[in-house]
Amino acid sequence: KDSARYSNRRTSTKQPMWSAVKIEHVQRYQDYLWRLLAEVKFPSDLGTCPLSCDVCLHQVQIDNYLYSLTNLLHDAAQQCIPTKDDGNAHRKRMFGWNDYVRPHQTAARQSFFSWVAAGKSNTGVLFDKMKSDKRHTSLQ
Repeated sequence: KDSARYSNRRTSTKQPMWSAVKIEHVQRYQDYLWRLLAEVKFPSDLGTCPLSCDVCLHQVQIDNYLYSLTNLLHDAAQQCIPTKDDGNAHRKRMFGWNDYVRPHQTAARQSFFSWVAAGKSNTGVLFDKMKSDKRHTSLQ
């Protein structure tokens, strides 16, 4: 699938140090992850769909669902697992940036993955939405 080529993780200057994990980190990670997972709803349309389904909308729903799960795992690791700096600490940081941009960035990424799953057409509603969301993110 084309969307598999694109990383769906957010970049961060801090990487989890899995080798330094202690039992209390694991417990905190599990608790935090369970809370996040309780908020994710499985797309109801997919429950009745056969395994060999080729409906484009269902493929987009699966991509969005997997994108959400991947982000939850990443967020839980960032919150609960000890981290190390990857060497980019010298970059100037803008505090509060994520509070304003994150919702727009998430919408833009979801539009992008939907567009990729639909075949990356250069015209149409998905293309227009992807470009609009991307433009809106850069304006923030």
